[in-house]
Amino acid sequence: MSKIKGSKNRNLTKLELEFLESTRKMPPLYHKLPDEEFDIKKSEVAKWLIQQPLALNVIFQLVKNTSCQNHSIVYNSSTGKWQGVDYNEPIHDGRFSNCEVCDEYTCEEGYCSWDD
Repeated sequence: MSKIKGSKNRNLTKLELEFLESTRKMPPLYHKLPDEEFDIKKSEVAKWLIQQPLALNVIFQLVKNTSCQNHSIVYNSSTGKWQGVDYNEPIHDGRFSNCEVCDEYTCEEGYCSWDD
C-alpha cells in the first residue's frame, strides 16, 4: 500500500494526510448519477466524504488557517463565536419595507415577525 504524499503546492498537515489516508477505504460510489445532470448535492462521493469523522476538522482547519492577510473567518473571544470576515449584522428596524433580516418573507402588517 503506497502512502499519500503531500501536495506540490504546499505541505499538507498531519490532519489532512490522515483524512486523505482514510479516503482510501471509500466504497464504489457515483459522483455524477447515471442519466442525470451533474449536481454536487447528489454526489454519493461528496456525501460519503463529508460524513467521514476527519472531514469537518479538515474543512475547519483549512478555513481557519488561511494566511493572515486572507483570513476568511475570525474568532471573537468576547462572544466565543466564529464568523466570516465579511459578515455584516443584518439591519432590522421593524418596518416591512426595510427588513434585511427576514428579507420581507415573514413581515406581516408592516412589522417584522422575525423575533416572534
